[in-house]
Amino acid sequence: MAKRKRGELVKVWEYDAKAPLLSAPTPAVLNDTRGVIIATADGHVQFVDKDGKLVWSFAAVAKVSAQESMFLEQEKVNAIIGPPIVVDVNADGSPEIIFGTEHGMLYTLDSDGKKLWEFAAKGPIRSSPLATDLTGDEGLEIVFGSSDKHLYILTNEGKLISRYAYDVGIESTPARIGRQIIFGDNDGVVHSLGPKGEDNWTFETGARIVTEPLIVRLLDDEFYVLVASTNGILFALHLSGDLLWKFETGGAIIGQPVVHDLDGDGKPEIVVGSCDNFVYAIRNNGDLYWSYETNFWIASSPIVKDLDGDGTPEVIAGSYDHHIYVLATEGNYNLDYVPGIAGVVNQASYYSEVMTDEPGTMVAKLIWKYKTEGMLVGGVFLPYNHNLVMASKNGIVTVLAHRE
Repeated sequence: MAKRKRGELVKVWEYDAKAPLLSAPTPAVLNDTRGVIIATADGHVQFVDKDGKLVWSFAAVAKVSAQESMFLEQEKVNAIIGPPIVVDVNADGSPEIIFGTEHGMLYTLDSDGKKLWEFAAKGPIRSSPLATDLTGDEGLEIVFGSSDKHLYILTNEGKLISRYAYDVGIESTPARIGRQIIFGDNDGVVHSLGPKGEDNWTFETGARIVTEPLIVRLLDDEFYVLVASTNGILFALHLSGDLLWKFETGGAIIGQPVVHDLDGDGKPEIVVGSCDNFVYAIRNNGDLYWSYETNFWIASSPIVKDLDGDGTPEVIAGSYDHHIYVLATEGNYNLDYVPGIAGVVNQASYYSEVMTDEPGTMVAKLIWKYKTEGMLVGGVFLPYNHNLVMASKNGIVTVLAHRE
């Protein structure tokens, strides 16, 4: 029997960033203040506290010459596409905020929102950087790709250490395991960069990669690399670059997968959204566990967290159809398929079936559904107050909580 869930999702507060948003908020604790970092399409980074009040704002606005302006789209030149990262990169005991812009600038701010330094690439920076210790000394190094066809490695003071050239631009956030830096490029090639800048291996996915490779324990407690491609395929690779399996969706994957043991069997599942409108849960051997269909693209990373505090996590997905979907982690067989019926009306506190799959397939159970006023581009769960912070393309950040 399906488990009954009580309560509903209610809005706690709403924040207007005054400009479009292109990515999820980033949780942060700055100067003992809890909140989220929000990056806008007009080049502003805003720190908003847990009650929805603006603490500070930084304008990453490029100075563009008259000649440059002839070749640039003014509405996009300052856009921040990759979510900022919050990390103590210089080991001073206080976190910094690091992000790139469409104009090719990488900025590092202190906890008060003041610029520490900037670095100019020669093309747009459309993903989040990676902060990692490559040298073993104090502090971290910063690794990022650019549309100028280079991968950069900087010191924590913004000085260039290395720059590696490739055939095409890089919009994928790098990941690291051991002596490998792994990233995807705009031709769909996955690269494993060695400590001397050499390619350990490459793997061709067939289409542009815009998500960060996810390095996870998948089978037999061994690490594997999950790579999502805009051709709609999720690849699982050995650390040697050999293919383990692949899973095909019907649309581009532009949001990073997440990994969680959904059914409590001790084996991880992979949850990913696709621009075919579906959320998929995939077994660690590459087989489909369950799916759920929304009415438009899932263009951001799903969230798997215990939203209602009952000890059982839920799967949360934001769709371009303006809705936030909260799903049960365990799938159920769809035995009551009726042609032409896409679903049933959702009532608070009850699961409801989605009936768009073939009979006998596993589908997710819908727990709650909340309508916002914009296309959802990403979200984050705040464990200290169980709030769900969701960003919409129209610039509105909606904060929800479960209430009985």
